[in-house]
Amino acid sequence: MLAGLQKKLPSTMPTQFNATYTPIGSGPIEGILQHLARLMAVQMVAAGVGPGVVEMNRRRQEEMSIRNQMDTAEAEDNTSPQQISSVLSRQSSVVTVVKSEVPDDDDGHSNDSADAKKLMEEMHETPDAYKATDKAFRLLDITEPIPRDDRGNAILSIVNEIISNDGNVLSASGEYLYHKCLIRFAVKIGLDSLRERIMKYILEDIGKRTELAFRWIYEEYAVARQMTRDSTDHNLDELVRYDECLTKFIRGFIDHPEYREGTVNNLYMEVPVVTEGAVDLLTYYCAARSVHGAMRLIQKLVSSRPNADRFIVPALEMTLNQRKDIQTQAVQTCVKVYETVPELREPIRDFAVVSMKLLNNVVQPPAWFFAEKYGRGGKAATYAWTEEYQKLCTTLFSGLLSEDPSLLPTLGEIYNEHPSDVKKTIFKVIEQPIKSVGMNAPEVLHFVKSPPKGSESLVLRIIHLLTETHPATPELIASIRTLYSDRIPDVRFLIPILNGLPKEDIFAALPKLIKLNPVLVQEVFHRLLGTGKHKQDSTQRKPSVTPAEVLIELHKIDLGKVDAKTLIKATGLCLEEKELYNYETMVFVLKNLVEIDPLPFLLMRTVLQTMQMHNRLLPFIMNILQRLVEKQVWNLPLLWEGFVKCCEKTVPSSFPVILLLPAERLLTVLDSHPALKTALQKHVQELGLRQRAFMSQKVLNVVLTGKIDLPQGSTVAEENPVDVVGVIAPLVSQNGSRVPLVIKLEEEHEAPAPIRSVMEEDSNEPSSRLTESTDDSNSMVIKQEDSDSEEEDVKPEISV
Repeated sequence: MLAGLQKKLPSTMPTQFNATYTPIGSGPIEGILQHLARLMAVQMVAAGVGPGVVEMNRRRQEEMSIRNQMDTAEAEDNTSPQQISSVLSRQSSVVTVVKSEVPDDDDGHSNDSADAKKLMEEMHETPDAYKATDKAFRLLDITEPIPRDDRGNAILSIVNEIISNDGNVLSASGEYLYHKCLIRFAVKIGLDSLRERIMKYILEDIGKRTELAFRWIYEEYAVARQMTRDSTDHNLDELVRYDECLTKFIRGFIDHPEYREGTVNNLYMEVPVVTEGAVDLLTYYCAARSVHGAMRLIQKLVSSRPNADRFIVPALEMTLNQRKDIQTQAVQTCVKVYETVPELREPIRDFAVVSMKLLNNVVQPPAWFFAEKYGRGGKAATYAWTEEYQKLCTTLFSGLLSEDPSLLPTLGEIYNEHPSDVKKTIFKVIEQPIKSVGMNAPEVLHFVKSPPKGSESLVLRIIHLLTETHPATPELIASIRTLYSDRIPDVRFLIPILNGLPKEDIFAALPKLIKLNPVLVQEVFHRLLGTGKHKQDSTQRKPSVTPAEVLIELHKIDLGKVDAKTLIKATGLCLEEKELYNYETMVFVLKNLVEIDPLPFLLMRTVLQTMQMHNRLLPFIMNILQRLVEKQVWNLPLLWEGFVKCCEKTVPSSFPVILLLPAERLLTVLDSHPALKTALQKHVQELGLRQRAFMSQKVLNVVLTGKIDLPQGSTVAEENPVDVVGVIAPLVSQNGSRVPLVIKLEEEHEAPAPIRSVMEEDSNEPSSRLTESTDDSNSMVIKQEDSDSEEEDVKPEISV
């Protein structure tokens, strides 16, 4: 039968069904089944199907038979009517008088006719008690009202008796009538003690008596609706008792030891109207019982019930709560609702903006900020803004920003109004949202290209956050370059995109970049060199410049643009990265620096630092010093002092280079450095006669006598038989004696190669090795033999 009826069900729920449908609450399964059976029986009888139709016809026939019998008996009783006077109503009425009751005489006439006549007249007379009024009979005229207290006590005793017999009710129909009596007592009588007793009875076992609570709530709502006589107007004044009943049940279910989240949810979801008192209890529910349960309930309410904006208010207020767990869950709930319920976006966004603007008051938060529902009990006068309070006011906005980047212009406008300490807090809270949005969002690119006035530092912070772990995309680079060239020519905006700029743009901005504060300068070199937290950038994108080019460009910067101290710090930051500025890189750098005209003033400082970093570069550094002699380094005061210091630190390897100096400059150096003079004299004295012959007589005189003027009769050769570079420091033999070096030219028509030619295998390859050569014919062969005196004829040879 059910299968047949199922085919007749309409596709949509009829309006009449919606109007009359009443949900079945929780309870014993037997009661629910009997209730469903009754409902189905009524509908089947009305449709004319099922055994109920036969039973109803049988009952109608029985009623008609009984009614016919009663009509027949009434007709028989009215066969001999006689009018008599009614004592109470003074009206004539028909009564049956049996004539045999009046005795007759023998001739058929009454012996007491006169008495009978008199009796009839007395019956028609109206008693004196009823002659004074014409009022109808009323029970109140002959009864007295029971005092209120007595009546309440009597009803309360009845209710207690009903409650005490709770276990004796077995059938579902009996339980229904039993519950209906209790509800009618609670709603109609209205005594506070009675209502409290019934509510206490329900809350004693919410698992079994939840349905009774729902019936009471619905009965209160029905009474309130009947009073307003308007199905659409929920007048708060008329819903006072309904609100009181609903809030007490909600509070009782929340505080109950057998708390169940589903029971509280059903109470909110199934009641006719959720009052303001019930909405306020959501905050209590969250703080007193379950944070997650309350937030889940709020999400259900805003998605299922009308007037959803009322239910999001507690969650918005809890975003300012002092408890961290409540505040975090409230922000997450508001963000989810912002995503899923479009009509609530505006109120959520407005509340977030209002919370941000609270920080404009630099003195202290408003008084309502310390209300009890926010978890901060106290007077506003005793509190001031702290970083914790500032974060509370900005957390909701930052959470929305991660889902809606279109809020960036609003953030820029608000940011411009905040004091500096609040701006620092904003820098911290927007870190995660900005990274989650990413640099490819169109809203981010538009905001970077045209930010609100006064929000430049915010834009700079956003750019740094976006490029902190990933290199900038071409779209972001284009937006930043537009901002830099058209609106804000601040070189700080170029730092996050340095590796994406052309080499020319980087070198043009380098003088301004190194003049920034030390933290930013270090960030500049981390990005340019691919070090620190930007070490992975070089693997994701090929750098525009190499470490060697950066260091060379720093040496080329004019002192008119940057002071010397700043340049020294910048080159020092580069050279701290020893892995990048290794042996090969520094060879390439120094080769290029020594060829710059004019010579960079930081050249000798870099030479000294290189010597400390790489000891194996000492021969190459001697070659650099020789090139500086050829460039007359003594004419450059800034470099001359460093040249002398380098020579002093590299003795005895630097003696051949020192001896290349003009006599006048050599005399000055030796006079100002006595220790160097003593060591050089000892070195020259140990040279052989043939090696001394290669030296200028003036230089030899300065070293040995400390004077330039030659002794009388001395002569000086006008030309050295070999190149001056042939004067090389003697090697130390195994027995400790010094062995002079003799240069032997294998091909007499070739001039001797200078020392530096050994190092310059390929000027374009910085990674060339100093002691290796690509051409075996040009390899250096050193032969050495022990010698105890300078006059021995056996000397080491160098074949070139």
